[in-house]
Amino acid sequence: MMSLNQDASGNLDADAKIVELAELRATRLGFTFVDVRKVQPSPEALEAVPAHVAQEYELLPLEREQDHLVVAVSEPLSPEQTDRLRFTLEYPIRTQLAVREHLLAAIARWYG
Repeated sequence: MMSLNQDASGNLDADAKIVELAELRATRLGFTFVDVRKVQPSPEALEAVPAHVAQEYELLPLEREQDHLVVAVSEPLSPEQTDRLRFTLEYPIRTQLAVREHLLAAIARWYG
């Protein structure tokens, strides 16, 4: 039986390969991978990040937890970016990595 992510010869399709590579990269860098096509950001997280900040930093807020905000990015944030976001959003940031193309589509979807 063929998987949805396989072509007729049983090979992973291009998108599945991209996701697999992103997962491996995230693990190697010590981050959690998130497939932003399969998650729904919480309303509290979306409210915590203005659209212009999400677009400028190419990030998608996922969840606002007690003491921090979980966001998806395609590249790890620099310490300076993390500090600016913490100051701007008034929350410490915890990042997860995502595929950039999927992330940009999700930002457009959730912020219009």
